[in-house]
Amino acid sequence: MAKAFRFRLDPWLTVLKAREAVQQRAVAEQVRDVQRREVVLTDVKEQASEAVEATRRMREERRVDAFGHMQVLQWRVHLANRMVREAEALKIAEGALVGARELLVARARDVKVLEKLREKRRAAYQAEVDRRERVEMDEVGVQMYVARRGVGFAEGD
Repeated sequence: MAKAFRFRLDPWLTVLKAREAVQQRAVAEQVRDVQRREVVLTDVKEQASEAVEATRRMREERRVDAFGHMQVLQWRVHLANRMVREAEALKIAEGALVGARELLVARARDVKVLEKLREKRRAAYQAEVDRRERVEMDEVGVQMYVARRGVGFAEGD
């Protein structure tokens, strides 16, 4: 009976799979970060549009007082600056997400290559085991044939 197949690089494959799992979690975290930043940017844009609407209503109702108008303008400037900061942060997060995905693809490719190598080696090992078993079975068959015939090799000459 042949001993079980053992792939020498299995420990390295385990390490690569662990790295891939870590990278999958990192990509998931980056996706959540991008989604969170998109929500924040959308909220800021809504607040800015509400401030514009408030300014428009104040003008329509002709209740424009200098202090109230100045507060609304300061709020709009603050929101515009925040929108710029959030848009930049979103762009940075999206760039980090692209990088994390590329790294995940590279790690998945490394795992796949090693798994294919393991399968090729397993197939080669199994082919060798099958070949050895055929040789043994052929030998057994020849011995049985010789035993049944009662003919020795020396007598056949």
